[in-house]
Amino acid sequence: MPSKTGIEDYANDDTTQFVLQWNDWSTADDRQEVYRTAWDEVRRGRSALAFIAAVAAQKKVPVPEHIQDYLRKHRDFSDTFQRAFKKVRKNDWRLGVVVDQTNLESFPPEVTLLKDSGAQLVMLYVVGDATI
Repeated sequence: MPSKTGIEDYANDDTTQFVLQWNDWSTADDRQEVYRTAWDEVRRGRSALAFIAAVAAQKKVPVPEHIQDYLRKHRDFSDTFQRAFKKVRKNDWRLGVVVDQTNLESFPPEVTLLKDSGAQLVMLYVVGDATI
């Protein structure tokens, strides 16, 4: 992961680029179709990684190894991701993601779910993991 703090320092970081692409996908007109197809593909397991990988596969974009490692290590976060996905699917909301990779030594890995009905947005705030 990049160690610098400016956004331009992340231009070649695959995790940052994937998150930016995800946020673009969340505003696309076909988002519900993409989410529904992904949801159907992972209906049995419903892990966060399976859902994210299914969406990425439809967009023909690989899920960065760092994101895969994070979700494998922190499987307990899948419930939070799934609550977000259900809200998005049920209400046709957008699903945004913010990944905080700064000051990882001061804050433990965590995923927080924020909702804004006025903006019709579900936001996942993900704190990174310095050990990955």
